[in-house]
Amino acid sequence: MLLLFYVTTKKASDFPPSLSMRMTYRLGDDKKEKIIDINKVNNVKVVIYGHDIDVKNPAVYELIKDKVDIKQKKEFLLLAFYIDGISDKPIDKMSLIYGLWEKKNANARVETKYEFTVDH
Repeated sequence: MLLLFYVTTKKASDFPPSLSMRMTYRLGDDKKEKIIDINKVNNVKVVIYGHDIDVKNPAVYELIKDKVDIKQKKEFLLLAFYIDGISDKPIDKMSLIYGLWEKKNANARVETKYEFTVDH
């Protein structure tokens, strides 16, 4: 499974944010959320792409080329989560809670909950 997030900031001085290695997810209608440390598991990988995504990963670029102008001057990053083997059954919907650390405040981490259906 591939999850892509477009990340930018209101002020250039706040860029880039610091990655968090904690991710919380829930599959389907399961009520139980699972918290993982990305550094300690083998089935979740995080990759950061930028203005050169068309060269570094043409397949992912094909997915976002109509949504993200990679030639823009504004600083941005594409945060890609590659997730494998979290369920023995097909996943139709999922929720993910994730947040980046604030660049200027190492104690501030703003988490957001995302709920989505999974395309197969």
